Amino acid sequence: MSYDEIPSFDDSQETLQEGGYQEKAPDDGIKRKRELLREARQIMKDRNYDTSVVDDVLVQFDGVSEGNTPAEEELRRQYNEIAEKNKRRCQDRERNTEQKRILISKAQELQNSEDWKGTAAQMKELMNAWKEIGNAGPVNDLLWSEFQGARQTFFDRQRRHYEEADLLRKQSKSKKQEIIAQARSAAFSSTDWKGTHEVLEEMLSRWKQAGSAGREDDSLWSEFQSIRNDFYARRKEAMQKRESEFLERRERKSALVTDAQAYAKACDYSAPAAERMRGMSEEWKSIGFCGNEYEDRLWSQFRMAQDTYWQEKKAAGERKHREWMTKTQAAVDRRRERIGNIHQNIENLRERLNTTGNIDKQNQIYGWISENEAQIRELEEEICRMEQELAKN
Repeated sequence: MSYDEIPSFDDSQETLQEGGYQEKAPDDGIKRKRELLREARQIMKDRNYDTSVVDDVLVQFDGVSEGNTPAEEELRRQYNEIAEKNKRRCQDRERNTEQKRILISKAQELQNSEDWKGTAAQMKELMNAWKEIGNAGPVNDLLWSEFQGARQTFFDRQRRHYEEADLLRKQSKSKKQEIIAQARSAAFSSTDWKGTHEVLEEMLSRWKQAGSAGREDDSLWSEFQSIRNDFYARRKEAMQKRESEFLERRERKSALVTDAQAYAKACDYSAPAAERMRGMSEEWKSIGFCGNEYEDRLWSQFRMAQDTYWQEKKAAGERKHREWMTKTQAAVDRRRERIGNIHQNIENLRERLNTTGNIDKQNQIYGWISENEAQIRELEEEICRMEQELAKN
């Protein structure tokens, strides 16, 4: 039976039925006790009533003299029932108070947490546990105020956090939309592959630093990435085309290297060969660049073959020239020697001229002298030409 179910009695005429008979309340003591029990019941109707106040009322009940009448026995039974109920209520409240203080302590431990989702779930669990505990009496409102205060501290912080996060998401969205616009402007139809790549990489770095835009992050990223993908797809296509061109140029330049090396090895320094080597250099220039990985290496090989050819050609020319100089000088020397011999021959003829008186013989000798002098002039002219050639070289 709850305290609300404890029976009440009329002040003027209360009866007790026992063994089939009826007895009327005899004196003021019984009346006083009934008043005290009624007061105790009235107090207990308040769910937050103070159990010590009921104890004080029951102490007053004990202070009223007691007889052995059936009416007083019934009042004592009601008294015991109220006292037991009040005692249990006091024990329950002490237990509830202890349990609620534990929940308060847990809530206060969590009130400064930044695990917003996890702590919110824990706070909900604490609230459910609080509801199941029951009333703690006069301190119930104070306990609730402490408990709710800790919860409210957390939820106020959570709300501010979400508001700040929402503001940051809006700012992030704005930054990312601006980056998207800049990326579209920079990458649209651009063929500056290196420069635009560097710009997009810088934008990607800023994108990562912009923070989260929440649920719109995926769609924003998809838009930004689409711009990047379009640029890199066009760059890849251009690179493949350029690589194809580079390959064709490398093959042509490799062929020139092979030809130049063959000419350098053949030691053919004829005019057609030299003309072909000069033509290779012009052809090399007309082919164009063939890629960083191959250009320098092929050029080094080609230049080495060209240099070898022209150096050897020059050396061969110098050797030939020296041989010509030697031969020409020898020819000059031979002619000078021959001139000397002819002069001696003329002297001999002149001596014979003085020793003969035969006119025919003299005329014959004069003819020989003229022929020798003509030979000398011819040889001297040849020497002059040769020396002029030697002087030029």
